[in-house]
Amino acid sequence: MSMFSRIFIGLCLFVGVLCSVHGAEPVRFSRDILPILSDRCFNCHGPDETHREADLRLDIAESVFQQRDGHAVVVPGDLRASELIARITSHDADRQMPPPDSGRKPLSKQEQDLLQRWIKQGASWGQHWAFEKPIRPEIDNSKIHPIDFFVQRQLKQYKMRPANPAAKNTLMTRLMLSWFHDCWLPSTMANGWRCGGSMPLGILIRMDIKAMPLATTGPGATGW
Repeated sequence: MSMFSRIFIGLCLFVGVLCSVHGAEPVRFSRDILPILSDRCFNCHGPDETHREADLRLDIAESVFQQRDGHAVVVPGDLRASELIARITSHDADRQMPPPDSGRKPLSKQEQDLLQRWIKQGASWGQHWAFEKPIRPEIDNSKIHPIDFFVQRQLKQYKMRPANPAAKNTLMTRLMLSWFHDCWLPSTMANGWRCGGSMPLGILIRMDIKAMPLATTGPGATGW
């Protein structure tokens, strides 16, 4: 797989990699759980005491794991004893979290599964990812490029196969179209052209333009 193809596919799947978790991969609090709690729960159970409901905070571990009248929001390893799971899966408007009138949409099935897996795995707490030490992921296949490894792992999750590598002339066509769109199409008649000049020589050299036929007529035409 060419470098251009690796970058293109990697960018397309980057958001998916951030937003989804593989079944065999441990759930990480900062990446997977904190964004859900922050978006759905902190408005009523966060650091702002003026909007806090039931004197309950879900932004600090002590409050999340604290026993109240024999119940706790989260009991590590025990889904049935965790009030959080009962509330996010409830269809009773008086018990459902977030409440129907809160303006927050209910948790998706994927988000519910993440919280359940997190509790099953021990409900380890953490902090915002910006304050955590980066962890280098393990790559168990040294024969392929690291980008290819993560892309292929993500594709397997969705039972997909990578497309065949594009021909060099196809890659050059895509590059030229993108460059033409960004630099030569007028934004408005008043502003005129967005930029001028020619394509940087370095790009043409790195793309090996001499090896890329760009015929526009005849049997071998690539078309634009």
